[in-house]
Amino acid sequence: MGLGLGTLLRSTGAAFVSIFALLFVVPPLISLLPAPWHEWIGSLTLPMASNLLSGRITGNWFPPMAATLVLLGYIVVSLAAAGAALSRRDP
Repeated sequence: MGLGLGTLLRSTGAAFVSIFALLFVVPPLISLLPAPWHEWIGSLTLPMASNLLSGRITGNWFPPMAATLVLLGYIVVSLAAAGAALSRRDP
């Protein structure tokens, strides 16, 4: 994901700040949403998906295979956006 964001933003610092925000800033902000929303959207964040994948959290969350797909989705989206931006900027 860092490679995709670094290529998309063309800046190592911006990619680092973006990854930091996705890991440490966005999850606490999502907890401020109303009750049904913060649980569903919060389960799609990187830290929660990795905890669901490892099986540390049980209950009415995604199964581990769905958490794997969420994590792979983050990677695919970032690399696809980087590839599209790279092909447009540097033909």
